[in-house]
This record gives sequence, structure tokens and C-alpha cells, in this order.
Amino acid sequence: ADAGRVHERGGDGKQPLHFATTPQIVDYLVEHGADVHARCVDHYSTPVMYASRHRPDVARRLLEHGATPDVFLAVAMDDADLLNRLLDEKPDRANARLNEGELATPNDEWLTYTWAFDLGSGDQPPTPLHAAAAINHVEAARILLDRGATIDVRGSYDDALPIHFAAWHGHVEIGRLLIERGANIESPSGRLHQQQPTGWAIVAGRLEMTRTLLAAGATLHDHYVSEARLGRDGKLKAIACAERDQYEAIERLLFDTAEKRGFALDPETGKVKR
Repeated sequence: ADAGRVHERGGDGKQPLHFATTPQIVDYLVEHGADVHARCVDHYSTPVMYASRHRPDVARRLLEHGATPDVFLAVAMDDADLLNRLLDEKPDRANARLNEGELATPNDEWLTYTWAFDLGSGDQPPTPLHAAAAINHVEAARILLDRGATIDVRGSYDDALPIHFAAWHGHVEIGRLLIERGANIESPSGRLHQQQPTGWAIVAGRLEMTRTLLAAGATLHDHYVSEARLGRDGKLKAIACAERDQYEAIERLLFDTAEKRGFALDPETGKVKR
């Protein structure tokens, strides 16, 4: 009765196509005049950007209807063919930054990818490698590294490295890839925390990621045991969702690692005995 309703605005200034949950809905809306290039108001993002991470079937159908792809979309979908094609067209996309260059926004709005990848914001925007590390898309990360992505690039929350995000989320597989490719596991994050990747893994309660970093030779810092104990005592629940037993296991791992390396940690403070 009123085809113009396909352009009506809802939350964040999104149009109905931004909300599409199935390929069939995409087809129906497009047939009635919906614009696959439409931008929302608050985040200057298209329907395919919104669908990228959690509705890949919808994203694929939007691409079939002519939606414009980008490297963050390819990473979110873990689509190796699309990622390689985009990098063939412009190799420097391997080091693209969100909200810059091709992905710039008119009024410095943060594209919806910021939330899709749970990257947060920092002084420098994230790169596709940050995104791949945050969601454990190993093949995408491998392609980016093979095509020239900077492994120790800073960006996103606390201007962290990609290895920090792998550590925080406990993505061991991509963490191992980054370590094998030479990621700096001793580099602290930015001014907010100034914390090494191992510290991020400990605070998040990621036992296997902590084990992986320590096995790769990560330094044992004086504050690591105290952070594990904060988690054990339930004092990190506001920022992490790990169970108490994970922090207890991390604490034991830290003491065991120190012993294997030929020194001791003070049982009271957890600090390295000098």
C-alpha cells in the first residue's frame, strides 16, 4: 500500500533493511525499493555492515544485491575469497583503519563494526588484524599477515596490539599464529592499563591463553599473581566473566612456571623473590 515505508527510520536511524534477519526478507524489501547502500544516522553504517558478524547469510544476500564490501566485512564473514579479492584491488587495505580512508565517516561517527567486533575505541582506530584477533578468525588473520598487515600495530581499546585482543578473548589458535609470526608478547598496551598480553589474559581469566603466552617465554611480572587472586576472590566480575576455578588454576600455573624457570614467587605477595 505504501512502498515508501521501506525507507522509514527506526532505532539509530536505521531503515528496515538494516534489521533484516533472513535472506528472504532482504529479497522482499529490495524488491520493494529498499536501498542496500542506505546509511543509518547514528553510525553511518549500511545494512551489510550491521549483518556482517552475526547474520552472515543476510550479509551474503545483500552482497548479491550489490552491497559494497570492505575488508572488515570480509574478516567478519571469514570469507577468504572476498578478502583476497579486496586486497588484490588495493593491497594497502591489509592495514586499513576503521573510520579512515575508504571507511571514513562524515562526522567522526563510529561505524557499527566497533561493536560487532567488541573492539572499543582508543587514540588510534583498529585494523582488520585487530578484528580478526578479537573474533578468532584465523584464516583471515593469516591472509592479512601474508599480504602485509603489520603484526604489532596499535589501535582500538587502550591502543592495544592484536595479540592483546587474542589474549583477552582467550583465542588460543589465533594467539599461537600471532606468536609464531613474531608478535611482541612483552609490549604493554596504552596509557589506560600499560599491561602486557599475559596480563590481559590473566585478568580475563583465560587459563589456556595464559599458558600459551608463558610457554612462549612471556615474562612473569610481580602483579600477575595478585591479579589472579582478585579474580579468584570475585573482584573482577565487573569486567570479566571467568569462573573462580580458572583464576585458581592461573595462580597455580604462575607459581609452577616460576619454579620451572628456576626462581620463586613470594607466597604472600606473589612477587618474584629477588
